Amino acid sequence: MSAAHGAFPRISGRSLDGERWQLPDDLPGSLNLIVAAFRREQQALADEWLPWLLEQARGRRGVAVYEVPILSAAFSPVRPFIDGGMARGVGTDEARARTITVYTNVRGVVHALGLSGTDTIAVLLVARSGRILVRELGGFDADAAGRLEAALEA
Repeated sequence: MSAAHGAFPRISGRSLDGERWQLPDDLPGSLNLIVAAFRREQQALADEWLPWLLEQARGRRGVAVYEVPILSAAFSPVRPFIDGGMARGVGTDEARARTITVYTNVRGVVHALGLSGTDTIAVLLVARSGRILVRELGGFDADAAGRLEAALEA
């Protein structure tokens, strides 16, 4: 997909280590690589991207990586159960800190992100201002990674 326009929507979430976040305002990086997922089975696609994304962040000052599962607000009453299960499945404190679950109007977020649906993940490069600079869809792809890398270097 590549070049994107628009802004990351203002949504509230909580990391798996319990910290509350207001996105995109609380994102600390000048550039933030965000993997937005909508379904449990999409974790495999996110896992394809994470090593490459984390390497990009390690090699660049001011770049941060986050996983943002976006779930329906209807699941809010069982959030402790869902988040607890995710936290147990995530191996490190670092991974729990960078995984921010959001319970909201999924359709509204999908629309704001410029997506056609929830069938796959979105990998987003988001500026501190919230502006979406690059939007890629699906599992890891060398061409998509190249577009993200070019934007990180620009």
